[in-house]
Amino acid sequence: MTSMIETGRGESTVEMRNRNRYVDTFSDFSPEEMESLCQVKRFIECYEGDRDFRKALDDDGNFSDDQRKMLKDIGVTFEPEELSLLWEQPSFNAEFSHHAFPVDTFEELPTEIHETLAGYPRLRVWFLWRFRRENIGFVQKKMVLATPSVSKEYTVWRARRIATTRNELGSYGWDIDHPCHAVEMAVGCSVGCHFCAFDAPKLQTVYDVSVPENQAMVAGVAQGMADVLGWPAAHGMLYWSTEPHDNPHYVKLLEIWQSITGASLCTATARAKEDWVGELIGFYSKVPAPWPRISVLSRNIMRRLHKTFTPSEMRDTILLMQQADAEVFRAKVPGGRERMLQQLVESDDLRNIDTDNPPEGFDVPQGSIACVSGLLVNMVTRSVRLISPCYTTLENRYGYRVFDEATFEDGEDFKRVLEKMVARSMVTGPYQEMPMKWRDDLKFVEQEDGFALISPTTRRDFRRGTLHLVTGALISEGTLTYGEVFDQLSDHPEIGPMAAMAMLDNLFSNGYLCEMAITQDYRARKEAENPSLLDVEIA
Repeated sequence: MTSMIETGRGESTVEMRNRNRYVDTFSDFSPEEMESLCQVKRFIECYEGDRDFRKALDDDGNFSDDQRKMLKDIGVTFEPEELSLLWEQPSFNAEFSHHAFPVDTFEELPTEIHETLAGYPRLRVWFLWRFRRENIGFVQKKMVLATPSVSKEYTVWRARRIATTRNELGSYGWDIDHPCHAVEMAVGCSVGCHFCAFDAPKLQTVYDVSVPENQAMVAGVAQGMADVLGWPAAHGMLYWSTEPHDNPHYVKLLEIWQSITGASLCTATARAKEDWVGELIGFYSKVPAPWPRISVLSRNIMRRLHKTFTPSEMRDTILLMQQADAEVFRAKVPGGRERMLQQLVESDDLRNIDTDNPPEGFDVPQGSIACVSGLLVNMVTRSVRLISPCYTTLENRYGYRVFDEATFEDGEDFKRVLEKMVARSMVTGPYQEMPMKWRDDLKFVEQEDGFALISPTTRRDFRRGTLHLVTGALISEGTLTYGEVFDQLSDHPEIGPMAAMAMLDNLFSNGYLCEMAITQDYRARKEAENPSLLDVEIA
């Protein structure tokens, strides 16, 4: 059994994913600076998750004696006035973020930023750590978006799905790094967050990892991903529409996965029991890694965590304030729950308005909570789906499309099922019989010199005269194949075969064509050519 997987470029997953780059965020900090950083982080958490505390800061740092005592009780030993920049120059945070985006190192920030922070040494350490952490995340994201996997088919399919997501979801699609898998270890969820865009049912069954056979199956699934896909086995999570805490052996699952792939997969949880959080902190502190992430559902939960764990113990733990009155408003995806789906009926998107003259204040709602472009596995039902994010609709109410699905018997069978799924459902390029239809979320608008494709969030114009006019008209018929469209474009006196091929390849590789129709057709043809691809049960 392998201990870590190769990326195809001679580097192990451990080296590629982190090289413990996260440690670089604080490797040169003195012990005093490290302690200060942790305390400032806690102070900021109080601001984000405590409405009364936030009001005191916004009122020029007018903290009460009780609030000052509270800070001391939870390990913040400095006086709030040492951070007075936060209320004396409330726009500084936004200015810092504006200047930080285009530069690679903290030292490259404008002189005025450094001069301002020089008077606030504690904040300087915190901003330095935050800058490095975000920058490392950016580097990591670029790596996982661009690095080829062992499977050529998966590499090409995922790249096309990423392009589609960016067009369909707009800025949100550019933010996600498209994890390659999510493995659920239960059916249902015990939390029932009111804003759940997956509409997770009540907890029904938990995958029992105390059973040796089940441990072997988890290892087999991890090994199957590593063998067939390579590094993507290390880029995912062991939850989805489930709560990690519901599985009493969740950390054991993390350890099994780590032993196969070398990766400490991320964990997000909405449970904040002290023993559970302590167990997660214990696991991730060995790496270390910037996890776990805890959705804090109330101020009391935040207070309890702050009283139980010191600032240093929670240095790497992300507290995501999900209270209704939290400082950062976190837009909820209008999907899953019926009352949230109603927002889809009541709101417009770019397809329904004049994109040249949008109404004042118009804003498209966030389009999906899904992020995986790859495999959604459930160990209880022994099922695997091939999915990728899409704009949430009444038809795709959980924000992702399903391109293939099957069941497996055990770890060894999972690898066989995955190989067949790759072979029959991951199209690497256009083929003669490929159906030519626009993606189902796109609105086609004919123009005098071409056409426009309008998604819920994005408009893309193709306006170069005859090539685009003819191409748009042919594909909009919805009944032609790639070969038929290519032949008509090639025979046109103003277009020819080279321009035709470039145009159609561009539409295919950037995800403007209907992947669902293509996948269904391709799968039927591959199964007809090779009946052995049929010997998995389609769920």
